[in-house]
Amino acid sequence: MSIDDQLKKLQIELHNKKRLIRSIKLNSSRFVACNTTDKEQLDKYDNIYEIPNILKSFISQFGGYSAFWKIPDKQNPNRVFSANSINYGTNQYEMFGSFRNILDYSREGIEQEIPFYKYASNAEDEKFWNQFYILDHLKYGKLILIKVLENDENNAELYLFEHPVSLTKLTVNLIDYLKLFIKTGGLSNWQEYLTEESYILDGAIPDYFHEKMKLLFPEEDLGMFRKPPKLEDSIYNRYLSKENKQDYQTLFLDTIAKLKAKPKVQFNYSETDFGFLNDKVEYSAYYGVDESVLRKIKKDYGRELPESMLAFFYQMNGCKLNWQYFGSGEENYNENYIEANLNILPLEQAMGGKYHQDYLDWSSPSLFKDEDSTYYYDKEMSELFPELAQLMTHARLIDDLPDSIGFFIDFEPNREDPTIYKVIRNDYYKIDIDFSKFIEARIMYAGISGWEYQYINHSDYSEEFKERMFNEFKTNLKMVLGEMDFSLFEK
Repeated sequence: MSIDDQLKKLQIELHNKKRLIRSIKLNSSRFVACNTTDKEQLDKYDNIYEIPNILKSFISQFGGYSAFWKIPDKQNPNRVFSANSINYGTNQYEMFGSFRNILDYSREGIEQEIPFYKYASNAEDEKFWNQFYILDHLKYGKLILIKVLENDENNAELYLFEHPVSLTKLTVNLIDYLKLFIKTGGLSNWQEYLTEESYILDGAIPDYFHEKMKLLFPEEDLGMFRKPPKLEDSIYNRYLSKENKQDYQTLFLDTIAKLKAKPKVQFNYSETDFGFLNDKVEYSAYYGVDESVLRKIKKDYGRELPESMLAFFYQMNGCKLNWQYFGSGEENYNENYIEANLNILPLEQAMGGKYHQDYLDWSSPSLFKDEDSTYYYDKEMSELFPELAQLMTHARLIDDLPDSIGFFIDFEPNREDPTIYKVIRNDYYKIDIDFSKFIEARIMYAGISGWEYQYINHSDYSEEFKERMFNEFKTNLKMVLGEMDFSLFEK
């Protein structure tokens, strides 16, 4: 069977898989089988980009795909199976340039869409990189590249590219790759199991690819994939093996239920397509963090997340809540008016910044030098507030609140748990509390502030001030949520 005929057959299978995915996926996700490009259009762009024969066949007979979906894990209701993959060999020439090689992307400014090609192209000989075309754009600095053979445009090799210049050859050709993409539906990290044995699969933070496939698509044969890695002794694996885990999801939902029971509480709506509650609700709670994010942190920081952080983010990859209490029943400010905010960021945004897919080194000191950052620091601001500017080179925003207020975490040498800071515009204060207690307090007390001053030892805050703030916090809490347990604050 010719390669064109094989690709035509695979396109039919791709559409069948699309229907299967759409029958079980979340409403907020998508699995797209792109149309093929007609010969006239293909010839037009061939004159510009000189597309190799095997890629012409791909575009004209198969088309392309986009896989971004989330399917609930029925065994772990706060977690999902997910896919994050986009193929550029579609009819979207005007936007993406189709199968132009990675140096063309770098030269013409497309690096704003895919920023790391320019770094890769600077790192190696230009002639070498000119052989590669983009087949699959994955997340967080990973690609699948296709290398057309020099004397045979009808054949190609596939490689896993990882920022900045790591290349690992895959053990399959293009046709087999597409067959396996259809089998997996684009399930995250499936390509890693097509690498040569020299590529080390992560047993410290395993993604359980084989188990996920058996649950999602039990009829599919996994014989072409590598076996799962041997589990290593790690924080992640030890946490998963624990029987009694703190239930943050229930804690969050219980807090929500208490607020909703109060007629004088008004929620400010938040729209999201990440939450496990609804698409548009008064609050948001996100599905547990993906293993690829945990691996990215381990790679960039040279360490795993501490268990205190993993315990929360594994269950909920952030949560958001904003509400107001009108004591008089009228929508105006009065002596009983209370407003509270809780905005624990998804882990990839906390560790990788607002543009977490663009910052390929999440330990980069440049995250808060972006002009769109709430905590933007240029040279002038750094000279005015040098200590805070220095903190911003390594601290990470974890709880983003209005009016340039936020809670930050910082990893210090020889300390497992992160140090927590409260930043109030241009001032910052260390909070002497462990991360587990911090998260529990933020959720249990529905984002009401004031308790944290009990853990700040700074000359700006007298003992009298801290006591006044704590008493005000308890008064507000009782007014909204009733009698509460304050044993959390027993030092």
